Amino acid sequence: PRIVTVDISYYQVDVHSKRIVQVNVLYDKFDKDSSNDSYELQIKFYALNYQELVIKFAFSRGLFLLLFTQIGAGTVVAAFIYWVVVRLTTNLERPPRLRITGFLWLTFPPALG
Repeated sequence: PRIVTVDISYYQVDVHSKRIVQVNVLYDKFDKDSSNDSYELQIKFYALNYQELVIKFAFSRGLFLLLFTQIGAGTVVAAFIYWVVVRLTTNLERPPRLRITGFLWLTFPPALG
């Protein structure tokens, strides 16, 4: 290869500390000339943004536990608001009640184990 690129992405922990998240080495411009041993080395060193750090699981377990708990709670709240709106705007004389116990019985035990 005539061009070798080292791609280093990191997490900026604080002002003085960086944690390397991923390193990729890319080879480019191949030829068959074995007498020429020159090549170009490129080094790319850059910080990842918050979304990329989440996708690459670069944060601690506690932060991911908090993040996924908030997402789950937000989903439950959104579903409850949707149910309330549908319940208040229905034309049925006796609308069906919320059957949460059957749902919990079906979904909660697999989550534990």
